[in-house]
Amino acid sequence: MKKIALACFSVSLFLAIIICLNIYQQIPGEANAYFEKQKVEMRNLAVKQVDSLFIHEHTDIFPIYNNCKPRYVLGDCWSQSGTLFRDLLYNTNYRDRLPNDVTSTYHFAPENPDYSIGDDFVDGIKKVISIQISNKDKETGIHRVDWKGLWQSGWALGVNENWGDGNLIQYIIIPYAVSFRKQDYFKAEELMSVNAVLRNSYEFYTENDKSDFKSKIVRDIDKFCKTPYINNDFYYLKKSDDTLITPTTITDDPRYVHYMYSGLYYVFIRAFGQKRWYLAPQTEHVQYLKDDYIAEKEHNIIMYGTIICGSLFVLMFVFIILVILDNKRDNLSMLQRVIRQSNPTHYINQYNKEMLDASNNIYDRALKTNEDDKEAIASLCEEMETKLGIYLIGKKEIENLKKICNPRQYMNPYNPQKLSQANEIYSKLTGDRMPYSEYISVINKISDLNKMD
Repeated sequence: MKKIALACFSVSLFLAIIICLNIYQQIPGEANAYFEKQKVEMRNLAVKQVDSLFIHEHTDIFPIYNNCKPRYVLGDCWSQSGTLFRDLLYNTNYRDRLPNDVTSTYHFAPENPDYSIGDDFVDGIKKVISIQISNKDKETGIHRVDWKGLWQSGWALGVNENWGDGNLIQYIIIPYAVSFRKQDYFKAEELMSVNAVLRNSYEFYTENDKSDFKSKIVRDIDKFCKTPYINNDFYYLKKSDDTLITPTTITDDPRYVHYMYSGLYYVFIRAFGQKRWYLAPQTEHVQYLKDDYIAEKEHNIIMYGTIICGSLFVLMFVFIILVILDNKRDNLSMLQRVIRQSNPTHYINQYNKEMLDASNNIYDRALKTNEDDKEAIASLCEEMETKLGIYLIGKKEIENLKKICNPRQYMNPYNPQKLSQANEIYSKLTGDRMPYSEYISVINKISDLNKMD
């Protein structure tokens, strides 16, 4: 049994090490599969997060400035515009595409500003707005300024447009031409100024129920000025460097396509300075998360593996110590066992006068007895049995005797005489204890059995 138990401990320790090593080696592959699944899930989440940036389902429109001092001119608007804006605003000749009932057209001709807003007009406008507006102006943007540049359009609307699948674009809508219509008895431009027409068009687009923009207006301009952001460990919104962007809902092509009108005038509008944001993977951060995930898994395997293997090793070590101690106890001579079992201390702790007297007498004599004095040792064993109820011959010794005289060993080769004698001895080996005198008798009989031919 001891050998079987020791073998079980050894096999368990070996298997635990193999299992831990196998799990440890599988961690990188498991991490790759886990993070590939996470990428899909986090991209779906990122798309939903981008959608949640919009107050309206598809398009949010922000009044970013209005009632600013306009600059519109008759004639050659390209030559009268600042060089910064010429190619951006008027890169083609579109005069012939005006409606047929137009008498005169005033084109937006911005001057070069005294300040720089950089190459990105949308970002530049947003920065100026963020600096200039106070908390109370967040719902109205900037108004009534005499700055040069894009502000000279008179008004502008900022647009966030949801393209789906995590893509969005931002651009600015501005009026770029005001045309007065033919009248039968008067000239419309004599009754109205360009500035008044621009105010009317702004009010129409932002307040009139017939406007396509009215249902999409967002008054909190902060939502346009702030950089689009999503809280996602795997993806972020990256600004595209691609200048070839698909036309927006309000086209950026400078043709007279989008406009509002009344009986007196047209106001033509277009998109300007559009930019695109798209979902891009946070490669370095994801790699960091994966490395951290692998490191944590490996640490856990090492920690728990060490605990399990260490525990098995300790248990095996304790078992070996117990086996050694048990073997040492088995190797005690009969006299040493008498001395050990008859120690009066046992009967002092649980006081018993008669037992204490008996054990004291046996113990004292045992200490004075020689190992070779078999008769004295037998006498001490008998007294221990009768006076103390202690039998030094127990189950272990009886089992050993059974192994020695088992009748089965005389079947091959067959020996009827020894088989009969062994059967006689074996039949008396019952119970889990035996008097010492009977034990000696059995040993002598076994000795005689072994001497038989």
